[in-house]
Amino acid sequence: MELKGNPPYRIGGDLDLSFTSTRTLGNLQSVGGYLDLSNTDIQYLWKLKSVGGSLFLSDTSVTGLGFFGDLEQIGGNLHLKNTPISQDYTEKEIRDVINVVGNIYL
Repeated sequence: MELKGNPPYRIGGDLDLSFTSTRTLGNLQSVGGYLDLSNTDIQYLWKLKSVGGSLFLSDTSVTGLGFFGDLEQIGGNLHLKNTPISQDYTEKEIRDVINVVGNIYL
C-alpha cells in the first residue's frame, strides 16, 4: 500500500485493518462498505475520498482535521472515541469538513 508507484484503487466491500501496523492507505480512493482503522498507527488518509459505510478511527492518534485529507463523505457513522481529535474538536467542526451521513461518536 505504499504511495510510490501504486496506482489509485477502490475496494467495493468492507475493509478491516484494525489492530494492524497500518500507517497509510496508499492511493486508496474509496471503500464501498465500512473501513475499520481502529487501534492502528494510521497517520493520514491520503487520497481517500469516500467511505460507503462507517469509518472507525477509535484508539488512534488522529490529532487534527487535516488528517482527513481528501475525504469528502462517510455514508455511515464516524467513530473517534479515545482520540486526540475527539477532545479538540466539536461535532459541528468535523461536519464542516466532512459530510458524515450518520452519527459522530467522540
